[in-house]
Amino acid sequence: MIKTYIKAISLLLVYNKVYPVLFLFGLLITMLLESFTVVALYPIILSFVNDSDLKNLFILEKFNLSISQYIFIFLSAVIFKTFYLNFFSYLKSKYLFSFHTYISNKLYKNYVSRDLIDIISINSSNIIRNLFNEISVFTSGLNVLSNFLIELLTSIALLALLLYTDFYATLFMFGSLTISLFIYLSIISPIIRTLSKEKLIMNGKVIKLIQETFDLIKIIKTTKKEKLFINNYKDNVNELNNVDRKRTFLSEIINNSKDLFLIIVLILPFSYFLFIKDIEFIKAIPTLTIFLYASAKIFPSAIKISSCIQSLNAYQPSIVLVMKELAVKVKEKIFFNNKKDKFLINTDIIVQGLSFNYDDNHNLFNNLNFNIKKNKLNFLFGKSGSGKTTLINLISCLIKPKKGKMIVNDIDILASDQNIQNDWMSSIGYISQESILASTSILENITLFEKNFDKHLLEKSLLLSNLNDFVKNNSEGLMYQVGESGDKLSGGQKQRINIARALYHSPSLLICDEITSSLDNKNKYEIIKEINKLKQNLTVIFITHDETLKSYADNIINLNDEN
Repeated sequence: MIKTYIKAISLLLVYNKVYPVLFLFGLLITMLLESFTVVALYPIILSFVNDSDLKNLFILEKFNLSISQYIFIFLSAVIFKTFYLNFFSYLKSKYLFSFHTYISNKLYKNYVSRDLIDIISINSSNIIRNLFNEISVFTSGLNVLSNFLIELLTSIALLALLLYTDFYATLFMFGSLTISLFIYLSIISPIIRTLSKEKLIMNGKVIKLIQETFDLIKIIKTTKKEKLFINNYKDNVNELNNVDRKRTFLSEIINNSKDLFLIIVLILPFSYFLFIKDIEFIKAIPTLTIFLYASAKIFPSAIKISSCIQSLNAYQPSIVLVMKELAVKVKEKIFFNNKKDKFLINTDIIVQGLSFNYDDNHNLFNNLNFNIKKNKLNFLFGKSGSGKTTLINLISCLIKPKKGKMIVNDIDILASDQNIQNDWMSSIGYISQESILASTSILENITLFEKNFDKHLLEKSLLLSNLNDFVKNNSEGLMYQVGESGDKLSGGQKQRINIARALYHSPSLLICDEITSSLDNKNKYEIIKEINKLKQNLTVIFITHDETLKSYADNIINLNDEN
């Protein structure tokens, strides 16, 4: 566990090297203030019990203070300490939550920057869980660690003070309490750590189930499987809650036992001074007061320390997970959006000897050869499972082939450096079968949330995608909210927005991936006619299994024949 948190702290140092130093400095001041208020109480209690001894006190004699002046200084110090501790907590929270933003952005960037082949190998529900839940747990773990250090070091300072006041009384008082806590933590902490790992797994299952439920909601309703999914959700949530219930119960044992420990802490010093050391009660009061006042601080700290240890064990699996995900090496991507970076296609695209496999046992493509004609409508045919989408990912340089060439403008794109491949990717417009839209306005779906969007390109894309009439005929225009996944639009309207989005980014190559498969005949033929017009200015790859559209093809690539 210690190694895990040391690695987590190293991320804090990467984020801000100054804060840890300030934290340690602030912690030192906290220890001094807490110790001072305990020691400074002694003269005040002594003034009530035996004021004749006050004149012998160094602090009053040295500074020529009256007891009333001393009490005023003491109260002022307590008020200052209160404000200081609150200010210290504020700064700590401010820093940790800003670190939360930093680490969340870092992990999000890590996921987005990974190669496509790596991203699709991760369950999307796990990505959501990690970004939304585990990052919060990660930050909470560091917050608990800082609280643990504050409580531990403050308690050590107070214990040192008590040991100096009366060594044997301190051992007598805290020995049994320390042994009890140690036995408890050595037994309970490993169980809590195991339950936390189980909870992490169950969280992923429940998020995955929720995601799948609403992805399949239409199918669930038409097949009348609501009850099956409801029961499945109920079983998974029950299992999650059972794990969480056990973890919560074990974590609360110490807190529920605090009254017992408090009685021990109160009775033991009285018993020691009155019965073992045989000191008169009146004479023992000032020293007892220091012990009780210090105990009133140390005892809650002991409870917090034990709770912190439990929480640190509980949070460890999440911290290990986040650290593991952040450790995945990702090539530094060059993000660009400039027109001059785009790769202009001046020749046919020639694919030679292309081979690819997802595993060592089966080649999806083996020595594949074909040409994609410039400024033509190139149809890519293939039955389900023939690898049409994978081939497009290879052409787009989103995944790498086992071997093969792709020659454009006398350049082998697949063998080129990352800069040329980046330029190539920026020149591709992609329209998917699913008509994927964000739950926002038409404008933001087309520009992909650009703040300073190009009005000329926007108008051009609306015109070429035949979306102008729809935009003009609704009162909200481009600010029309499309609904969740475009539910407020027809299938044809969704695809026109997808076409406008692709065209807005000025592609040289337009890839249409089964974009007519879910449309009725009227919309299907309207869309293919609009796509056909676009070939005057760009090269089009049209993926389909629909033989009725063959008449529009200028060039046909049939994977059923090639493979």
